[in-house]
Amino acid sequence: MDGKLSFFYEFKEDSIPKLCKIISYCGIKYENKVVMCSVVPKIEKLVCDRLRHYKILNYLVLGKHLPIRIASKYASFKQLGNDRKANVYGALGRWKPPFLILDFGTATTIDYVSANRVFEGGLIIPGIKSCLDLLHEKTALLPPVRIKPVPYFLGRSTKAGMLSGVLNGYGAMVDGLVREFKSRYGANLKTIGTGGLVDIVGKYCGGFDHADPMLTLQGIRDVYQDWCSSGPKGLSNRRLKKNHG
Repeated sequence: MDGKLSFFYEFKEDSIPKLCKIISYCGIKYENKVVMCSVVPKIEKLVCDRLRHYKILNYLVLGKHLPIRIASKYASFKQLGNDRKANVYGALGRWKPPFLILDFGTATTIDYVSANRVFEGGLIIPGIKSCLDLLHEKTALLPPVRIKPVPYFLGRSTKAGMLSGVLNGYGAMVDGLVREFKSRYGANLKTIGTGGLVDIVGKYCGGFDHADPMLTLQGIRDVYQDWCSSGPKGLSNRRLKKNHG
């Protein structure tokens, strides 16, 4: 109720029944609404089907029951992932554009929001884990590698070489792309890092002006709270007109 994150829980597909049970307990004690943001239709359906068993819960799906209204030049706004929309919505409530949102998860996305608060477009790049998994899956002798920061540059084993290569290579790529964005759209672009791997990536690049691993969750909360306070009609203009330093 105070707007702070109570706890964060990562789960696998086979843990969905347990997750929904935990959510049902929270519904009894606090508020009986679940707000869900998903870019995996199969998982979204599994969670929704499971939540229907708990009569006390009402769930709202971002982009379906809760519109995310941001000014955008994306060719097909419906095809833009709800996680990226939530990032933009949350960032606009915290920082003054122009800025880049760099989200490091399964995929890495770099999204540009202009000074007039419009989402202009972005880049989609394979994530760090995806790169390491691909090396293991597509080669005969390269082993699986767990992502963790390493203090060395030169790898003196196969795993060390893979990990240092991907992490240092990724950091160099991020720095290069940020420079390219700034050369095209202005040196005053702020960088906002988010996603589960942002803290690790930050060690291998020039860092970020702002870093918030929970920006997507913050954006989801903002959409819901604005929807509750303004209703569907009022929500369409609040984030577009809001101005923060």
